[in-house]
Amino acid sequence: MKYKYCVLTFTIVLFVSLLSSCSKVEVNLPNQKEYIPENANTQLEEATDTITRKVDFSEELLNVDEKLVKESKIAVQIESPITIARSQVSTGGTYLDLYLSIQLVRGRYSEDWTPGAFEGRNWNGVFVFVLSNRSGEIISETTVNSFYDNAPLTFNSFFDFHFDDYNNDGNIDFIIQQYGSSNYKITKLFTIRNNVVELLPIKDSKGILISGNLEKVDEITFKKTLYNHMDGTYNTDYYTWDGSQFILREFN
Repeated sequence: MKYKYCVLTFTIVLFVSLLSSCSKVEVNLPNQKEYIPENANTQLEEATDTITRKVDFSEELLNVDEKLVKESKIAVQIESPITIARSQVSTGGTYLDLYLSIQLVRGRYSEDWTPGAFEGRNWNGVFVFVLSNRSGEIISETTVNSFYDNAPLTFNSFFDFHFDDYNNDGNIDFIIQQYGSSNYKITKLFTIRNNVVELLPIKDSKGILISGNLEKVDEITFKKTLYNHMDGTYNTDYYTWDGSQFILREFN
């Protein structure tokens, strides 16, 4: 009995001793450091330099804007004529090595987005007809304003030309329209003869009033309509080529 007691006592003492020694064990882990790439400092310097340049650039823009506001001016540098219309000339479905353009060569550009006749973009001043080939070589130039008593002209949209032969002379014709009122546009007919733009005359008229476009009736006749806002109807007139000019056809 004493022997068993001694063995039990020895076992307990040994267990307590082991616990005591374990409590004194120190676990030494390797030191953990934040991972930093080798080129981190260089990248940071470059990023800082980029941010600085962006800030300086923004401040420069702000200074320019402030200057413009103080002077009440908007400075836009134009380095070439402004093309309002440009189309490849065609006849009978065949496209030629010929391009017709209208370009603003002297004047001004403005925008007005309030509802009205000239809402949107507006180009005003002196325009020229330009005939050129596919390579851009100019064949001829004719001042558009010369057909309008040299008065300033205004276009408020880009557009394409529609080509036809309205008087059956074998030359290519087209129209140009200017704003007249909310009901009509003042329309003139032009032709390309010997690679030069010329006016197709209309008897006793500097321009016909049209609500819409011309409609070809036969080889030498076209018709046009004009809206009458008083009674909400359209009036139709016919014009025929007499060999030298278009004349208003009279119906009995």
